[in-house]
Amino acid sequence: MWLTIAKVALIAFLVIGVVTFIVGYRRGLKRAKGQRQQQADPNLGPSTLRGVPPTPLPEWAYWDEDDPDTRR
Repeated sequence: MWLTIAKVALIAFLVIGVVTFIVGYRRGLKRAKGQRQQQADPNLGPSTLRGVPPTPLPEWAYWDEDDPDTRR
């Protein structure tokens, strides 16, 4: 009898855990999709905080390492 109760409890625990992960994942997808639609540049991706634009890359990020004229 105790073994049956333990099996049922384990299965219920696993089912609740999987459902929790699925619900959290779906809520995160909806949040990211909403943020993507609000931004002007779709190449920037979703921002981590609502209302905070992503920081642009510094100019050295675009330098070519093989070209000595672009280094300083």
